[in-house]
Amino acid sequence: MVRGSRKIQPIALHRGKQTLELILKSGEHIYGQTGNPADISCLNLERLLGTRLDYGLIHEHYGSKKEEILEKYNLDVPYIALVRADVVGQRIEDHPLIKARRVYSNFQPDKCDWQRFVNLPTKIGIEEAELLGIILADGDIMFDVGVMRLLGSQNHVELYEEMVSHRMEQVFNIPAPVVYARRRRNPRIEIASKAIKTWLIDDLGFYDVNKILKFLPEKRQQLAFFEGYIAGKGVIQERTMGINSYRQQILEQMAELAQSLGIRIGKVHEYKYTSSMGKASTMYRIYIHSGLRELHLLNPWHQKKLGIDSE
Repeated sequence: MVRGSRKIQPIALHRGKQTLELILKSGEHIYGQTGNPADISCLNLERLLGTRLDYGLIHEHYGSKKEEILEKYNLDVPYIALVRADVVGQRIEDHPLIKARRVYSNFQPDKCDWQRFVNLPTKIGIEEAELLGIILADGDIMFDVGVMRLLGSQNHVELYEEMVSHRMEQVFNIPAPVVYARRRRNPRIEIASKAIKTWLIDDLGFYDVNKILKFLPEKRQQLAFFEGYIAGKGVIQERTMGINSYRQQILEQMAELAQSLGIRIGKVHEYKYTSSMGKASTMYRIYIHSGLRELHLLNPWHQKKLGIDSE
């Protein structure tokens, strides 16, 4: 069995005709053993029952509810999610993905998102706005495989270990451990979730700052978003904060945002260079000229370099 299978002990079941009652009883046994509703999976049920699930039986009982959810929310809820909800005594409408659909119209989850109870924030507060800024700065969304990867430098170790990993788990309800390359101590976080990927791209409008800001109407939200961005993209040169990016449009939009928040920002500078692999590249940079000490610096490395307390 998968996930919490080692905790699941065999159960004596009637091996005759499969009934919905028998399926639910098996689910209750799994849930009672592990305490984790995600362990109520098709694979675990089939292994416990000793036979394949009768999907005709499941369709007969849950088909109308599945169609209702699809019509009302444009979400194709898996049958196993409906079984899981019955086992744990919850309404499927209380699943975090359906709650999110009442706010966002475009994201599309897969079966794993339903199983893991992936959460999308229906209200974007300060902590969520900071995280979105960090994702914009360090995030690499791989469209073909539905993976979002955050790539940090050696100056991001404390930021990732002390904040980003925990914040991602808190906001999205999904494990987000920090891992490192073997030879370079550069932190990396990867999460595989179609729901999160499509939410970022199709609902929030990554990587267009102006689209993202539509979900951050208040100045404090926007400031937190900017602070998250500089936590990832900020560089220190002679006690001055600069912001680097390979995406010119994003940097220009972030500069406009900073100015609207009363932070004095310089012009965008363009730097051309040749990488160690011999590839010609262009990087863009802006400098913060005033208001730096009024910012909440999220990256401990920035705090130490500038001698600014985290509070």
